[in-house]
Amino acid sequence: MKKQLLLFSIYLSFILLLNSCLYSEYDSSKEQKMRWTYLEIKTEMTNDTTSSYLYGQVKESVINKIKRNENAKGIFFVENTRYINDDDLLQLYEDRNDKGTLAYRIEHIQKIEFFKRDPILFFDKKQLDASAIRFLKEKTK
Repeated sequence: MKKQLLLFSIYLSFILLLNSCLYSEYDSSKEQKMRWTYLEIKTEMTNDTTSSYLYGQVKESVINKIKRNENAKGIFFVENTRYINDDDLLQLYEDRNDKGTLAYRIEHIQKIEFFKRDPILFFDKKQLDASAIRFLKEKTK
C-alpha cells in the first residue's frame, strides 16, 4: 500500500510539473516580442487575386519561422496594422469596429522588410491620413 501511494504521489508530481511547464510556455508566448514589418501579400482565390501592402507588427516567433524555413506554412497575425489608402496616405487599420489585427497565411508573403520603430514616425506629416495624425498626437502627449 505504501509503495502504491509513493508511486501515485510521484506520478501526480510529474503531471503537475509537466502542466506547470506547459502553462509557463503558453503564458510566455503572450509576451512575445513584436517586430515592425512591411509586408506585400498576394492572396489568390478561384476568380480573384488580391494584393495587400501593409505595415504592422508580427511576432518574433513567426519571423524566425520564416527565416528558418523558406517553405514555412501557417497563419500569422499582423497587429497595429497601417496601410496606404486610396489617397496615397498612411492610414491606421483601426476604428471603433476593427482592432487593427489581420490574419494571413505565411505562404502568401511576397516581400517582407523589418523596421526598428513604428512606420508612422518616418512618414512626413503630409503623407499621413487623419487617423495616423490623431494617433501621433495621442502618442506624444
